Amino acid sequence: MKRVSLFILSIFCIILSHAQNTGDTIRISSNSITFFRLNEAEFDSISNLRDSQGLYEADSDFGFYALKICEAYKDSLIEVKISNDRIFLVGQEVINKFDLESPYGLIFFNGVKHKIASGIFTDVGIEQMINDFFRKE
Repeated sequence: MKRVSLFILSIFCIILSHAQNTGDTIRISSNSITFFRLNEAEFDSISNLRDSQGLYEADSDFGFYALKICEAYKDSLIEVKISNDRIFLVGQEVINKFDLESPYGLIFFNGVKHKIASGIFTDVGIEQMINDFFRKE
């Protein structure tokens, strides 16, 4: 039942992301965490390569942990979204996910500074990054 509700939440997050954005570019808002991942066409093109073993599991793990964070922060002051866009506008900076270490990851933005974490992380690891980034100084 929990996986079904996470799946439904995933669909909602993806629909919300696409309803707010056009094309392959998204503007990152203040006090937000944006999970970025491959879109369907990108995933399909990579999954057809010989050395793509483990891609399905990695993508599934990414989605599972991203949804756990979406659920945990749904009533908080930090906006959490999942995006399969390619270009991210963060303040005055333009970030292309294919210029990063991995096409999976997170962008944290507090309105002044941002941090990019490339890769796939567990919810525990993500929570630690959130606490470190948004900690009041």
